[in-house]
Formats: sequence, structure tokens, C-alpha cells
Amino acid sequence: MRAAVVDRWRAWRTVWPVLGVLVLLALAWWVAIHLERHEVERYRPPQGAALRDEHYVLREWLRRVGVTLETPQHRTLPPPSATLVLTDAHWDVSRQHRQAVREWVRAGGHVVLYTSVLEEDAHPQWLADWQIKTQHHLEALEKLRPEGASSPEAAPASRCFPLTEAPGLAESRTGRVWHKCDPLPQVLTSPRPLRWGLRDALGWRVLRWAEGAGRVTVIGDSGPTVDIQLLRDDQAALVSAAWDVRPGQPVWLWASQDQPNLWHWLWRHAAPVMVLGGLVVALALWRAMPRLGPWRAALPTGRRGAVAQVRGTAAFLLRRDPAALHAAQVQALNHAVTRCLPASVALDPTACWAEVARRTAQDETLLRAALAGPGAGASSRAWASSLLTLEHTRRRLLHAPSSDSPVTSSADHVPHA
Repeated sequence: MRAAVVDRWRAWRTVWPVLGVLVLLALAWWVAIHLERHEVERYRPPQGAALRDEHYVLREWLRRVGVTLETPQHRTLPPPSATLVLTDAHWDVSRQHRQAVREWVRAGGHVVLYTSVLEEDAHPQWLADWQIKTQHHLEALEKLRPEGASSPEAAPASRCFPLTEAPGLAESRTGRVWHKCDPLPQVLTSPRPLRWGLRDALGWRVLRWAEGAGRVTVIGDSGPTVDIQLLRDDQAALVSAAWDVRPGQPVWLWASQDQPNLWHWLWRHAAPVMVLGGLVVALALWRAMPRLGPWRAALPTGRRGAVAQVRGTAAFLLRRDPAALHAAQVQALNHAVTRCLPASVALDPTACWAEVARRTAQDETLLRAALAGPGAGASSRAWASSLLTLEHTRRRLLHAPSSDSPVTSSADHVPHA
């Protein structure tokens, strides 16, 4: 019994690996028939030097073939041995500049122009001198449309035209062919004797002729290809042939450049003036804006009465010089005694003030203490108490009857503190 179980287990241990392999093969087969692979192009933003140089790919490609690319900021002419590529529609803004380029070409230079900088409204004199006529490739394609076709795209010629080097010209070689699926938009015609050219089924696309000791090349395109297009089809070889790139001969590119805005230009060339102007504007705004006011609202202005004036002066003296206010109060009390008790003036001070205390029903000790004052260094409350006592005594004395009977205290004549 035990031996049979062991034999069965050994048999299953041999079968399990085979089943596992079969399952894996089935899973791989299912994934293979249900998995589709698609190639997706992802845009990788430029980095490093390519981020700062828009002609980085063109510059590197020319460097590998032994040619340097120059992109001067100012429109200076290169040496006669260089190739000058014009792609800026404003390269001949003045007659002197245009004449300088002509003389440079006649002296042995090679200039390459694109039809975008030879528009009739911008360069009529160049077109008239060179007798160049341009035609859009769709108009030329219309002539090749067969009978009954509804659009130029229905012509038998494909949109991907092969460009063939014209044989029999001075600079032609062995009839080289370049493929460019994005056709050049302009078809060129010129009666001038050509030294080299490229054409397709529609006509001439690139023309080159002699101008004095130099050469002129016109390309029926809107400008040199951008860096990302330079690596497609035969674009690099086409640019090399059209520009006649040769090792050791530099290429100068006059391209349209993004000019800085007005504020950037002013900051670069007139930073002190801008800073001074900003300070002047800030000062003017600061003077025009409302100032920070006091923490409390201003009291309404108006003339004060005599009572308010006396109270305000007394309050000021009580805070600043209470001794002077006390002396004034004692002097006022003396005037009241001289007026109301003329007979007491002849008495000595002790008898006089005793009589005043009797006539005003005032405590003599308190009156004498008020006359002496609290002394230097006393608080405002002590000075106020002495002043109040002297003022009560003066008022009672002024309102006392003429008889010798003492005056009783009257609340009507006692001022409030």
C-alpha cells in the first residue's frame, strides 16, 4: 500500500513540470496574438546648448563636415571666400546695404537667397535685375492635371517629387537625385545662363548663376529648414548641394532674429535713466497720496470760551508747573481778602487767616496747610486738593454777608473738583 502511494507521487512529480511548461507556452501564445506594438514619437524638448541656439543641429552638422556657421548680430559682410545665406526679409533696408552686398558678390562671394526674401513688394529691383519669376507649385501642378480631375492633388505626379541635378551645366556632376517629400513651394524661371540647378517634374526649384566673380543661388522655398527637418529624407544632402558647402569655407547666416521688447532694450541701454524715472514717479505718487493720520480723530476746530480757556490753562499748569498755579491761586485769595475784609489787612498773618477761616467756616489748620502747599515732589492729586481748598475759601469769602456772623457752607458756591 505504501509502495503504491510512493510510486503514484513519483509519477505526478514528473507530470507537474510538463503541465507548467504547457501553461506558460499557452500564456505566451495568448499574449503574442493579443499584443499590438505601436511606435509613438515623443517630443523631447531641447536641452543644454540646443536650448540656447536655435541653429544647433545645423551648426553641428556643418561642423562635422568641416564648415563653421556664423550668425552675426550685426549685418557685417563675410570674407569673399564664405557663403552668405540670406533668410531675413529686412536684410537690405538701405540702398547702401544692398549695394554693398552686390559688390561683395561681384568680388567673389557666394550668396544664397530664398524666395521669401525676394517678394515683389520688398525687393523689386533684385527681381528686375535677375529676371526671376516665381510660380506656386500648386499652380504648376494644375497644368499637369489630367482631363476630368477635380483637384491638383489628383495629378499623376506625387507630392513627393525627386529633385534631379540638371545635367550639362558648369557645376553639374553625374545627375544626382534627392528625395524631398515636402516639395519646395515655388517654381523658378530665369533666362540667365545657369551654372547649376535642381528641377523636378514641375520645373526649376534651385537656380545658380555667375554674378561677376561670384555666384548667386536662389532656392524656391520660404527659408532654410528648421533643425528637426534637417534630419529627414535627403534634406541635409540637399542643403549641402544648394549651399555648395565645402570644407574650410565658412557659412554666414543672416536670419530673422527675435528683437528684444522695448522695456528690455531700454533697461539694457538706459538703465540709469529708467531707475531715475522710476524714483521720480514713485516720489510724485507718494506726494499725491494721503499721509497716515493720527491714531485719534482730530477734534472739530472752533473758538473756546473764557471758562474753557481758563480751565485748559489751569490743567496745563497743573501738569507742567503746579507751584506756579498754586502761587496764582494764593494771590487770588489775597485779593479777595483785601476786598472783603479790609480791616484784617492791618492784622498779623496768623490773626488774618484765622479771621478768614472764621468768616468762611473753613478749618484753620486745613487752610494753613493749603496756603503752604504740598511742597516740591508732591503728586498732582495733592496739588489739586490744596488748590480746591483755596478756591472754596475764596468763593465763600466773596459770597459772605457783610455782618460779622460766620458764613455757612453752601453747596451752591462749592465748585466741583
